[in-house]
Amino acid sequence: MRSFILAAGLAVWLLCPASAQGPLAPGKPGSRLVTVLSDGLSEPAGPASQVLSELSIELDKESDVRLLAISSYGGISNVRDLLLLRGTDFAILNSDVLSYPDIATSLPDARKKIRLVAPLVHQRVLLFAKRGIKGLDGLRGRKIGVPAKLPSREITAKTILGLLKINAEVLPVDSKDQANKQQDPDAVLLYEKDLASLQALGITPATHRLLPIPASGPLAGTYSARKLGNDALPGYDAGGAETVQVTALLAAFDWSPKQGRYADAITFADRVYAAAPKFRQHNPNSPFSRIDLRTPVPGWKYFGPAEVLAKAAPAVAAKEDPLVPAPAAPEPASQPANTLRVIAANRPPLLNPQDKDGGIVLKILTSALSAAGVPVSVQWADSDKAALGELAAGKKADIGLFFQAPHCDTPTNQSALEAQVCDQLVLTDPLMQAVIAVFTPLDMPLDPKNAATSPQAQTLCVPDNQTVPEGTLEEIPWIKPSSVKMARPKSLVNCLVALQQHEAGGLIAIEPEVRFTVERLALTQSFQIAQRPGNTASLHAATAKENPRQAELIQTVNDALAKFKASSAYSQVIASHLADLTGTQVKQP
Repeated sequence: MRSFILAAGLAVWLLCPASAQGPLAPGKPGSRLVTVLSDGLSEPAGPASQVLSELSIELDKESDVRLLAISSYGGISNVRDLLLLRGTDFAILNSDVLSYPDIATSLPDARKKIRLVAPLVHQRVLLFAKRGIKGLDGLRGRKIGVPAKLPSREITAKTILGLLKINAEVLPVDSKDQANKQQDPDAVLLYEKDLASLQALGITPATHRLLPIPASGPLAGTYSARKLGNDALPGYDAGGAETVQVTALLAAFDWSPKQGRYADAITFADRVYAAAPKFRQHNPNSPFSRIDLRTPVPGWKYFGPAEVLAKAAPAVAAKEDPLVPAPAAPEPASQPANTLRVIAANRPPLLNPQDKDGGIVLKILTSALSAAGVPVSVQWADSDKAALGELAAGKKADIGLFFQAPHCDTPTNQSALEAQVCDQLVLTDPLMQAVIAVFTPLDMPLDPKNAATSPQAQTLCVPDNQTVPEGTLEEIPWIKPSSVKMARPKSLVNCLVALQQHEAGGLIAIEPEVRFTVERLALTQSFQIAQRPGNTASLHAATAKENPRQAELIQTVNDALAKFKASSAYSQVIASHLADLTGTQVKQP
């Protein structure tokens, strides 16, 4: 049976005294946990990610199932991980991925072991070709562009061309490539949600025409047919043209009744169908609310009872979305010339876009700057790496949150993110100090006398976005600092998985970040706080070394912080976030 793995990437700070070893507080009982691989890394704002988020909230309210989304790239990555990654139950996949030419040789078990649970989002495929190309046969030997960093479009392009036996080169393009004329594709394949990029890609009615893609012959076993309305794409003479439809669907590993995960998996499938009517009431504008669950998906077999559930689902009246390019995003309202632009990584609870204050770290910075009379605008990034990238680019952000003080002079066991911080950023004075902790699995007690010879005990896991303060390893009694092996995966979740599978003896990280993640996943009975070393990690704001205003920005923040920390307002901010910091509710006077 696959062991259970976890979802989300978060981070935190704890304000409580050191204590003896002990388990975390018990989690909320009664919920069945299932994991779903999303396409959140390639399309964090895509329709499938939107539906998965909405569905998670609905199931949490209306059922005994908790959906835990694991951000992945989608496409082949999700197929591979659903088959091979231990503990994954479901994945978001596009309906044509099993027909992708490389899938039969690279992952031959895909068609045997992956099954359909429910369709989530339909999207029409649009193929714009230069005016001299009259049909699909005219693409032979040509270059076909697909939007860069969206792997699903490349899969669709190669699948259609492969099924039709059309030899053509598929290459990623973006607006920058088009502007510099570095690439000049003969045609561009898009999904309907990509239409906002038509102009940036250099596609106009004067230069391109819409090629029909009939869902017949070799394509019939993979794609459904869709007709475009008379006014679907003004200027492109698309009225009545036929194209194919790709469906983002919820797929399952084909658990057998003898396997331990089968019961939770079929329960989840049942709850998805049961929740669909209320979901439509609560989310009328969601793409999932327009899906007729009874409609089969070409080339797919159902998982367990899903076929029976689909046939029994209530009918949904077909509703066609208009196929018109999305309007350009409105220009942001004008801001004072001296507005300091802050970008914050999404690391609940310290940095949390769902919190009214944005989390304690953001509250400290914005309160300090506000008290100094400096106007602030805030935007959010999905990760520390994304925030660092925006800072380095310098177009959207001046200051980023938060970064730990890295080991630039002694780069032993330095992570990739730490190296980037050393090379690219300048840190402000500390906003606050973070308590760190050593976490171990509850089922792997470590005896200091015997642990020194255990390879698992001598492997410590530290997430890529965390730094181990100097001297911390020397305080852990069951390791030898000189021989310890440091694993540096991309996320905290990966470290928790390593602990669960006994691939590492301990996890070192900011305590409340781990606590928040473990409690959110209802796995508090799996891990314990083995030790709180005396060292703390300092959390800083940062700006790019290449920013021409670097010295001015750092001075502005440092001066504001110094005055704010000397006032009573600083302690008031700490007090207002004690529940987040300690994991316990604080009684109000």
